[in-house]
Amino acid sequence: GGPGRGVPLSPEAQARATARADSLVAAIKATPGVQRLAGNPLLLTILALIHHQGTRLPQRRVELYRLCVEALAENWNLARTPEHPIELWLGERRLDERQVVRVLAPVAFWLQQHRPGGLIGGEELVALIAGHFAERDGRSAEQARKLAADFVALMQQVAGLIVERGLGQFGFLHLTFQEYLAARYLAERKNRWDLVRPHRFQPRWREVILLTAGILGEDDASEFVQAILESPGQYDDLLHRPLFLAARCLADDVAMDYRLRRRVVEELLHVWRQPGFHLFREAAAESLVSLRGTASAALAAESLLTDLCDVKVQESAAVALGRLDVDSKPMVVALLTAL
Repeated sequence: GGPGRGVPLSPEAQARATARADSLVAAIKATPGVQRLAGNPLLLTILALIHHQGTRLPQRRVELYRLCVEALAENWNLARTPEHPIELWLGERRLDERQVVRVLAPVAFWLQQHRPGGLIGGEELVALIAGHFAERDGRSAEQARKLAADFVALMQQVAGLIVERGLGQFGFLHLTFQEYLAARYLAERKNRWDLVRPHRFQPRWREVILLTAGILGEDDASEFVQAILESPGQYDDLLHRPLFLAARCLADDVAMDYRLRRRVVEELLHVWRQPGFHLFREAAAESLVSLRGTASAALAAESLLTDLCDVKVQESAAVALGRLDVDSKPMVVALLTAL
């Protein structure tokens, strides 16, 4: 083996390492967003770093991704070379998470819009970022191009957020970062809904839309989710795509006002109670169950309780209530009475 291999650990060190590993595995299993990242060895290492520093891996994906970008932009080199800490500087400015996001968010959104494969040529990438420095920082064309080339080199060679994926073709370390940074770009824009409306039902935009909703504060998020609900496409009286997308926002525990949350839950229940298309009833039931552990779970449970009196849907209402797992005495009494 290589250096350091075969050196036996003391029983105490072995026990500590095992406990940390078990704790990390439990944290990863607890959150689907974390699981998605953990499949990549480098990202798993970053998750381990965050966890080791004593930061609890958050339940909300937007918080987790922010921590990962922060770790790459600010702490990654400190963790890799603690005896030779490297601070990232671009010109006279020290790079931190905010600066990195400010430069890369427009790039991520551009890739999301124009490059389904997520790749861009090196020269094109430098030109895109140089445009940002010229426009936002008032740099000359020559200064902007040099800063952009230095920034790309730092992101690729030191931070690792950008990787080369073929001859002169670059992209983000993981699709998650492109989606998250594109969402950060949208969250900063007043016309965010106009920008995503044409893409609202495209599968590759779904995560960007959900993350945007998760980044926004309650008022803006409510307005954004309401816009989703009120923008049906062709056949959506049957397909209910806006409703199911709004329900995904609820399942992500996006901050939104009570009336809007209640409206989404009631519309899901309406679809679920309709006779006919079994597929859509199933999708509505799954959407309701996905609210488990969120601020909207009790809303769904209250409404399902009324269905325990209806013989036609009594059994499935009881099953859905059980899966929602809302801890409440009236719930348990009502379930036992119905069953």
